[in-house]
Amino acid sequence: MKTPIWVYEAAFPTLEAARRLLEAHVAEVRRVLIASDPNQADEIPKPNRPSQAKRHGMSAEGRARIARAQRERWAKYHKAQKAG
Repeated sequence: MKTPIWVYEAAFPTLEAARRLLEAHVAEVRRVLIASDPNQADEIPKPNRPSQAKRHGMSAEGRARIARAQRERWAKYHKAQKAG
């Protein structure tokens, strides 16, 4: 059985928050390591940062899906207005 998309949509903000928290902890550990031995600062791997273009987390497919759903809602609304 395929997992409904709303399950992923509901979990996404929580997962993003957990990722930010984990990144903060990793940065703190990195600061401690650098403070303990500044000569080894070059050996500590730096985090990979997404590019500015990738900063927004919604794909084109996701935007299209939302737009399609909105058009369907409007069509349903306008159909009900004409019938009513």
